[in-house]
Amino acid sequence: MTSPTYKDYVDDASGAATLRDMVHHKRAGTEELLVPPRVNPQVVRRFLDGDKLDHDDWEQMLRAADVARFYGVQPAVKRFAEDLKKDERTVESLVWSIHILRLMGDLGDAAQQKTAAEYFDYLLGHRLFEQAVPEMIECFFHLDAVPDEKKLAAQIAQKLKVAQAAQKDPDGPPKNVIMLTEHLETDLPITVRARAAKRKLLPEKDDHKRAVGLARVYVGLDYPGGIEWSKWAAFEIMAEVRRTNDANAVAGLQAALEAVVDDSTQKQEFRDQACGRALKAIEFLGGQVKQEHKQLLADDKTRRFQLQG
Repeated sequence: MTSPTYKDYVDDASGAATLRDMVHHKRAGTEELLVPPRVNPQVVRRFLDGDKLDHDDWEQMLRAADVARFYGVQPAVKRFAEDLKKDERTVESLVWSIHILRLMGDLGDAAQQKTAAEYFDYLLGHRLFEQAVPEMIECFFHLDAVPDEKKLAAQIAQKLKVAQAAQKDPDGPPKNVIMLTEHLETDLPITVRARAAKRKLLPEKDDHKRAVGLARVYVGLDYPGGIEWSKWAAFEIMAEVRRTNDANAVAGLQAALEAVVDDSTQKQEFRDQACGRALKAIEFLGGQVKQEHKQLLADDKTRRFQLQG
């Protein structure tokens, strides 16, 4: 039986219901929530335009932004950007705004990205900044209009200096000193390198090379660290389908799959996971699994992935 592709939409009512369930899901643990992959884009646009989000639940903004990214709904940027009013009074509202900036960095036009960069500078001085440093660091990855990490690093360093000055425990540094040090010396440098890797890959002018690069990240062959690369790559592969065509994205996945199969140095668990990702994505994008890989697909027992019908 042939697996459904991204063009095989579920009925409109089911599509809207699955989007609603995903965005408004009440998390019970650390489960991964995937964007429903076969919803008619018109239904997606109507949903993002009319859905009412709970502003006390920042995860709803993150999930709605993920839906917009997967389907490339650029008009959603304008709607969500209207929430940026410089009135963040709680950590939750601060993180809500940060996720809007991430979406603006990923899908916004030049003017929207410039606005996001300016708002990012504003949030660097927010009184609750210290409680949202991880989110600000990850947001930096998405904001190409922010020239470099210097202002972000300086603000973290300043908070660290204040925390160290207030340190009184003779048995060791308090938690905030430990965390700020880790953010400054480890998390931020890793994210800086991750952003550099992204900015090298996406502008690649050769369509096939770009598709192969995205596929290698999606299956896990290349992993610069710093963010959820498989999630990011899934969204970017869908953007590649819209930018070029699904055949180009499939060719990239085929190349990544063959690289996994040919690499006997990898552990079997990784090979199984990577092959499952690639094979399911190939089918999802309407490609044909090569004869020599059909047994791999028949034996596949991996979980569900984002690029899967």
